[in-house]
Amino acid sequence: MVLSRVTCDFTKRRSIAVSVTVRCLRVFFTKHQCLHNAHFCGVCRKEFSTSSRLNEHMNVHLGATPFACTICDRKFSKRSSLTQHYRYHRVHRSFHCENCSKKFNSKYACAVHERLHTGDNPFRCSVAGCGKRHSQKIQLKLHLCSHR
Repeated sequence: MVLSRVTCDFTKRRSIAVSVTVRCLRVFFTKHQCLHNAHFCGVCRKEFSTSSRLNEHMNVHLGATPFACTICDRKFSKRSSLTQHYRYHRVHRSFHCENCSKKFNSKYACAVHERLHTGDNPFRCSVAGCGKRHSQKIQLKLHLCSHR
């Protein structure tokens, strides 16, 4: 274990860092700097690590759908949504929701969808006084950013 004093380039605060290796310190600072370099949406205050991701996110608020499927002409506001949609065309969807018969490519995706019907929200915010619950872990992670 290595103990060393470190200074944040942005806040100029000094603190003691405990790490196993110098590489761990570098990884910590890289992630720590992302906190100071965050890009926030002016509409919903959602946080993004890069300006390009923020710009793509703005399509959601503007209703822009610049990413079109070449197979069925369906359009999307985000490239990642189009990529996910292409899997719909390629994969035989063999997992069915018991409530609405919607089909899914994976058992996990089907289970997450079924939480919409059951109201199951297993991921709970740990911030004191909040306790908000979410159906997906990623939703909880995004929610935790709102407490910063």
